[in-house]
Amino acid sequence: MARRAADLGMDVVATPPRTPLTGEEHGTEFAALPELLERSDVVSLHCPLTQDTRHLLDAAALRRMKRSAILVNTARAGIADRWALAAALRAGGIAGAGLDDFEDGPQASPALADLANTVLASHLGGVGTAVRDRRCALAVAGAAEALAGREPGLRTRASSPQA
Repeated sequence: MARRAADLGMDVVATPPRTPLTGEEHGTEFAALPELLERSDVVSLHCPLTQDTRHLLDAAALRRMKRSAILVNTARAGIADRWALAAALRAGGIAGAGLDDFEDGPQASPALADLANTVLASHLGGVGTAVRDRRCALAVAGAAEALAGREPGLRTRASSPQA
């Protein structure tokens, strides 16, 4: 992500990684999370959801962000506290958010669903053409099974038709 952002002319600031760098991060500046939040125009989350990262972006962290900042979370939903995020978005504490996962399952939290400054896309951020094509083929196969009077269900890779 850092490389893509840099290719778009963005200055990239990231929190220090827990794993050794691969060399692809050339040009990335590292800063502690509070400083990163204060400086960034766009905050993009790319970390696993663990006990340490659950609600990493709580009300206090969101208050550190610029009022003009955008939060993009294509990681797990619980990293940003949905209630604190909704409050920040409603109050103009941050300008907007793009979310790809929801703590309430496939349905977005009612606190976020009606906000004009939020883009919601359930688990679509990382889905490429091959995955979409495969999902479509599975949906068509399931519909064909149902129309033929058979119970549609999950198929193993070995028994699934080729997409």
